[in-house]
Amino acid sequence: MTQPVVVLVAMLTVLLLVAPARADKAADKAQDTRYHAQQLGEHIDNMWSREGEGAWDIGAAAGDDNGKARCKALITDFENDGAKDTDKIPLLDDGPDFVKGEISLADAKLVCDRIQRMVTIKMWEKWAKFSMQEFRKQGGGNIKFYENCLSTYDEMLKQGIAADATVVSKKVNDAAGVAVEWSGTVKQLRMKYCDAGYKKAKEEQEKRDAPYKKVIQGEKLATALLYRSAYLAGGAVTNDPAKLAAASVWFIDTEPPQVCPNGTQRHVIHRFEFAGNKLAKSTDISTCGIPRAGNFK
Repeated sequence: MTQPVVVLVAMLTVLLLVAPARADKAADKAQDTRYHAQQLGEHIDNMWSREGEGAWDIGAAAGDDNGKARCKALITDFENDGAKDTDKIPLLDDGPDFVKGEISLADAKLVCDRIQRMVTIKMWEKWAKFSMQEFRKQGGGNIKFYENCLSTYDEMLKQGIAADATVVSKKVNDAAGVAVEWSGTVKQLRMKYCDAGYKKAKEEQEKRDAPYKKVIQGEKLATALLYRSAYLAGGAVTNDPAKLAAASVWFIDTEPPQVCPNGTQRHVIHRFEFAGNKLAKSTDISTCGIPRAGNFK
């Protein structure tokens, strides 16, 4: 066999081997593309629901713990397969912006943008609902919930949500289990529960703080407002501001999630020693079982 013929045979052999491999690779890529298109379509289908003819709402799984819509990652996977905006996404159910059948990837991106906006609002609504529950309690509730509501509201606006964006109307329960109408714009809800709640809680907090502020100052006051009561030398506990002001050493008993070798609960006693109103020294004392009077010295 002449050399040209040998070369030709070798080339044909290579082509016969490479062609199927390329075909298999192309088939695998097409299968991946179909899979990610179907996965995205199923996700969009499952995210939307409504009761009767009510407003469309998204499910809890629409966003991750960081407030990012999960459909964003699915779209990225689809595009990594080489998908174009004209490629089709199969949908089995109707939604707020589409009917069952097929939508283009470009339209799916718009749907995902809407889901992202709703996820962002719901991340804030969590704190707004907590604030509503606190607001309806006697005594003004925990001010931390209102502070979180206000700070996450500002963050939500920075992410492009308008103050007149509306929430999905529904009934939600307060802390006592009483149904409350939840509707309106995010600004209206912020003003009704977060702003008003913060003002109410701040006033109540100032009333609680006043007796301590009257007789204690500085770092000692900060410690008093943090714990509100303390053990004194000998093991007597008090929340009397005058007694706390007169004592130079306070003890705070805590119970970490630890068990001693003998099976009893471990206690860690924080000992605060003050020089006037300044914290001079702090140490920890570890005990097994209920602390005794001798531990407070």
